[in-house]
Formats: sequence, structure tokens, C-alpha cells
Amino acid sequence: MKKIAEVEWRQVTAVMSAAGLPDGPHRCPKGLRHGFAIQALSKGVPLNMVSKWMGHAQMETAAIYEKSEKCEGHIQRVKDGFLV
Repeated sequence: MKKIAEVEWRQVTAVMSAAGLPDGPHRCPKGLRHGFAIQALSKGVPLNMVSKWMGHAQMETAAIYEKSEKCEGHIQRVKDGFLV
């Protein structure tokens, strides 16, 4: 009998594959979680709220998402030709 986590992992990766996401290390449940947090921050959701949604005991744990969001925002501005 397969473990529930393994079945869920396969289901999430299958849905992400069907959605057209490229194969890679971020096409997994953890990547989906990380992407959700970064999108929420980029849309203006406060860090303390994202931290609660992610189930972190301390807000500092969610700070990695804020750093990633700033980095990804910088990369997108460079791609768009707007180095700010």
C-alpha cells in the first residue's frame, strides 16, 4: 500500500504537469507552496499574514519568501528592460 504523502505528491505533480509547468525542481508540492507565498507577497499581502497562512510559528521563517519575491521582481524588471 502506498503512503498517502506519495499519492498526494503524484497528484500535485500531475496537475502541475497538466497545467503546462516545465519539469524541474519547482514542479512539486513545495514549489507550489513557495510560489503561492511569493505571489501573495507580490500582490501586497502582508508578511505576517503569509506567515500565518503557511503555518509558520515565527514570522521570520516566512522572510525567505519576501527575499525571494524581491529577487524575482528584480529579475522580471531586467527581463522587461526596466532595470530599477
